[in-house]
Amino acid sequence: MALSRAMEDGVLIRMDVEVVARALLGAVTEAVISCAEAEDFMACAEGYLDTLGMLVAGLAVRSA
Repeated sequence: MALSRAMEDGVLIRMDVEVVARALLGAVTEAVISCAEAEDFMACAEGYLDTLGMLVAGLAVRSA
């Protein structure tokens, strides 16, 4: 699994990989549902992409 590998390689903070995977899947699923119902799909998707990118960036290991 990519998340496990990224944690093993020190790219992402080590956490319970199943919890992280489910949280990300839930966020992506909600974004897809929301954008599918939106009048302007692309504008909606761009907003979610920015937010999801920030969430993933928050999982990154910080250099000292």
